[in-house]
Amino acid sequence: MLGYIAKTNIQHNGISYKKNDFISNEVLDEQSEKRLLFLNVIQKSYKEVGIVSNNKNYSTQKINEEKKESVEETLDLNFEPEELKAGAKELGLEFAGNISKKKIIALIIENDKTAYFLDQLED
Repeated sequence: MLGYIAKTNIQHNGISYKKNDFISNEVLDEQSEKRLLFLNVIQKSYKEVGIVSNNKNYSTQKINEEKKESVEETLDLNFEPEELKAGAKELGLEFAGNISKKKIIALIIENDKTAYFLDQLED
């Protein structure tokens, strides 16, 4: 998909874009495209990394990858394997008793059950 990557945080037509957000070419008219390119705040991109529209300030794929990494790290650093297993079991996830910490974390993330654990850290 043709589009642009924001080189810095920008505001355009009431929408905020953060650095590295993908901006679909459908969002920019020709005049806006030329202006933003001239100001050197966007660069052309030909790969699909997600679409930012409807006042959402994220590049879907990039944010999901970053979020997944940080959640993995958070769970790994803050919970023992037995705590993760107990919580996962309480949430109805099924797994082998000898599952590794890395795999139980992946299972929790894949099943979108991270909020249960992250909420415990806020207390």
